Amino acid sequence: MANDVQERMAYRPEEAARALGCSRDTIFKLLASGQLRGWHIGAARLISGDEIRRFIREREEEAGADDSE
Repeated sequence: MANDVQERMAYRPEEAARALGCSRDTIFKLLASGQLRGWHIGAARLISGDEIRRFIREREEEAGADDSE
């Protein structure tokens, strides 16, 4: 799946949920809270592959900080 995220420019929430292994509802909650950033094109909500990678990287850094305590 990592290669798929690198190759894609943007994802719909359902696709981002599959890439992150979470639910569509979780994606919408993350978008609403600002933890994950997206935009609209018409009625379509999109999240960039770069944004998904940033989100993962920050979660990994948080997990690493928690492990070192």
